Amino acid sequence: MINLANKPLTILPLQTLLYFDWLYSAWYFAVATMIYIYKGSYLIYPYNTIAPEYAGLCFFAVLQFFRIFVGSVANKSEGISAVLWFLALSIPAILASIFYIALQTFVFNADVVTNAILLFFQVTEAIFGFLMFIKFKKAPPRGKAPF
Repeated sequence: MINLANKPLTILPLQTLLYFDWLYSAWYFAVATMIYIYKGSYLIYPYNTIAPEYAGLCFFAVLQFFRIFVGSVANKSEGISAVLWFLALSIPAILASIFYIALQTFVFNADVVTNAILLFFQVTEAIFGFLMFIKFKKAPPRGKAPF
């Protein structure tokens, strides 16, 4: 007889999304850097705007990879506090994606497409993260999580 009490609560589609989001994010930040190099070389930016936008992109990259790492750890360890951190980190990441879709100084079509794909990953992962929180919250306690 199978013991369902020890059945893992992790969500495989979320883990798959996190893996592909990690791959896509690496590609995205490389492409975004090349786009910023092009914009800085060929477009006339208003005074002191390209440096803060690119610094924000670098901060966004750190935030995004940390968010993916925390989401992966939360899913594997089944810790509620890690899930809450993942959800909390998803909010500024989603807002940053929206900024780079519509609010940066010069928006290319490539910016819109690459950021829309990234935003799709982030929103889908946030939805799965919320479902993961509900699933972990309803589960009976099974031991101490690392977070």
